[in-house]
Amino acid sequence: MGLTYDVIINCIGVESRNKINCDFKSYFNITEKFDNMVIAYLLEKNPQALYISFSSGAVYGKGFSEPATEFSMNYLDVNHIVQEDYYGIARINAETKHRANRELRIIDLRVFSYFSRFINLSDGFFITDVIQAVLNKEVLITDDTNIVRDYVHPKDLFTLILKCIDAGYLNIAFDVSSKMPVSKQKILEFFSSEYDLKYEVRNSLLNASATGQKNNYFSRYYNAFPIGYKPQYASIDTIKEQVGLIL
Repeated sequence: MGLTYDVIINCIGVESRNKINCDFKSYFNITEKFDNMVIAYLLEKNPQALYISFSSGAVYGKGFSEPATEFSMNYLDVNHIVQEDYYGIARINAETKHRANRELRIIDLRVFSYFSRFINLSDGFFITDVIQAVLNKEVLITDDTNIVRDYVHPKDLFTLILKCIDAGYLNIAFDVSSKMPVSKQKILEFFSSEYDLKYEVRNSLLNASATGQKNNYFSRYYNAFPIGYKPQYASIDTIKEQVGLIL
């Protein structure tokens, strides 16, 4: 008869979005392959199972001059699609397919930023660049844009998963948030004070993100709160705790 599953969590992804040799086709191929595998299982064998799919704040597009809200829109220049659009489109495709399968229990968790002690320090994100600079006793070079990020704590993310399991029938996407986001300047001040980080601010640097510049990459759409999700950790608390375990 084979195994049956009450909950399936899909957090399969591809290599770092910041690597120069990233195969952007994988954003679509890998997402489609495993997403279709899970949906086929639900439709053919166990339509009562819960499918939790890890999505991304990238569904809102490249423009984050302001944080996302319930009424944010993704403005896509369909005649001039660029690499920075690829990942967001792949995630929108998956989420749209999930909403179309409305008879199934599918929840998309849009993670904007997540941080734990198990992070790959060579991934090229701002926070990993900071940690690398501390470890290697190097001067961190950064630009003068005071970006804001929302680092979700592992315990808060796990709590949200449990809330989704207990929520009964839902077919929806939730924006995942911490208790409070944190600015780049506050992160630099913390590392400078606690770990003697040396950094240099320059007027402009090439944006390394393959999904576009995101100055305020977090959400104020707290639509997971009605199912009982209440994050306990602010972003800076997550950084302090997890970095302490790394350094």
